Amino acid sequence: MMFGGLWRYQNAPDLGTCERAPLDRCVPRRFTTASETGEIPLEESQFRGVFRERSPDLGELLQHPRLLILAEPGGGKSVVARAAVHESLEAGRIPILVELKEYRGDLTALLRMVAPEGLLRGDETRRTYILDGIDEVPAELLAGFARDLDTLAQTDPQSTMLATGRQAFYVAHRALFPTLAAVFHILRFLQ
Repeated sequence: MMFGGLWRYQNAPDLGTCERAPLDRCVPRRFTTASETGEIPLEESQFRGVFRERSPDLGELLQHPRLLILAEPGGGKSVVARAAVHESLEAGRIPILVELKEYRGDLTALLRMVAPEGLLRGDETRRTYILDGIDEVPAELLAGFARDLDTLAQTDPQSTMLATGRQAFYVAHRALFPTLAAVFHILRFLQ
């Protein structure tokens, strides 16, 4: 799905998030599940074109309550995160987009910096936390971030979460992120 602008979101409760997530030239992406080690299964990487029809799109992925999307640098992770803002709104959820390079030891404080307090409270609000760049959390704060992520999932069980990160980072640190149970790779464009 192409997103031509923000006009259809002008009545959205969190327009600021959409303004921070422009999709000037977004090309829809497809995904494949990651293996237990965080890698693309060999058969899918070899026969990508054959399995293309079985590869879910972003809207389908956002049905998972706790989701991690992997790609290498330049692979489209941040573009997918911005597209998830718009997909979430279309699904009737409130997107809260956070760039994790800004994390300084308190996820709740970071969320308050990017979203109005009213959106962060209330059991009736259906939120989607979009956490871009788990690999960009400072190394000395990583264990604390993982605890904050688990706490957020427990205190807001009706929410959904989408996080992005590099595959190599995830392979080295996957034990820290059991909360992000569904792990997918962005498929490369067919050449």
